[in-house]
Amino acid sequence: MEKLSPLQRISACVIATNFFAINLFVIITSLIQENSAYWVVDNILYTANVSKDGRILNENATRVNVFDLSEKEVKNLLSIIDNINS
Repeated sequence: MEKLSPLQRISACVIATNFFAINLFVIITSLIQENSAYWVVDNILYTANVSKDGRILNENATRVNVFDLSEKEVKNLLSIIDNINS
């Protein structure tokens, strides 16, 4: 295996740092956007925002059309339902 030059080492460190920063940004962004609560009443799925202190703002609740959910939202919802049922 060939030794890397100092410039190649620096380049590798910069690339690794960029990958780490991008992944961290994506994780933080997804955590910030995960501010919705879901619940079921009379077989109807509702959603509402969650405040920064963790309260569900149910006065602004809306009915959810499950066919309009993203794949990520469906996975999260199924995970919650599976945990409730177990």
